[in-house]
Amino acid sequence: MSNAQSFICTATEAITEFQLLNIPVDSTSFTIRVDQDTTGSWGVGIDTFKNLGGNTIPVYWPGAVVPIVTTTASKSDVYSFKIFNGSSITSVGMYGVIGGQNYG
Repeated sequence: MSNAQSFICTATEAITEFQLLNIPVDSTSFTIRVDQDTTGSWGVGIDTFKNLGGNTIPVYWPGAVVPIVTTTASKSDVYSFKIFNGSSITSVGMYGVIGGQNYG
């Protein structure tokens, strides 16, 4: 995260978790575009994040509803995340929002 805040992830198999590296100690945000390959049907654990040490990072969603990632072939979803305290992220977590789904 020290080099970029926008990422593209193409699902070519099921994605069970994301690992965050170089998390700033202060406030930051980042965005992930999740693309399904031409096969599609890949599940994506958009709610499962860990730090470099393998510790779980809680993600809070509006209404406590975890979004279901689009699995249609060649479609994309966009998700953004806000971190208010990177030095304590495994205890205070981060906030996720849906930027849009089923782009294609």
